[in-house]
Amino acid sequence: GAGAPAAPAPSAEERARRALQELAASGLWEKEEHAAYYLWLTNLLREYLEARYDEPATAMTSGEVASLVRDREADLRVGATVRTVLQRADLVKFARTKPDSAEGPRDAELVLAVVDATTPAPLTAPTEGAAA
Repeated sequence: GAGAPAAPAPSAEERARRALQELAASGLWEKEEHAAYYLWLTNLLREYLEARYDEPATAMTSGEVASLVRDREADLRVGATVRTVLQRADLVKFARTKPDSAEGPRDAELVLAVVDATTPAPLTAPTEGAAA
């Protein structure tokens, strides 16, 4: 239909979650196309962070991206996770390191955890654990 309201653009976190699902379904990891897998994983992470922080994360080095996250997030584990995933991805992409068989899916879970940790809480939700 004409005149139907346009669906709102998906949020940065929705796009990242969808890309993670597509990556998991792609079979790249199972086909041992590790460099391609990590390229996809790190691109979706960088695109997410770029949208989240309005900073050019896709043009930054891995170290710069990790520093950006560290500067923006109170929880230091988030920045550390980003650094770990990007460093491992760089080893696979550039040094052709052979990752262990569980590593790629585990790193995808880490990226999802970063997305979850950096997604702003909806303003209507009651604040849980405000005393913490």
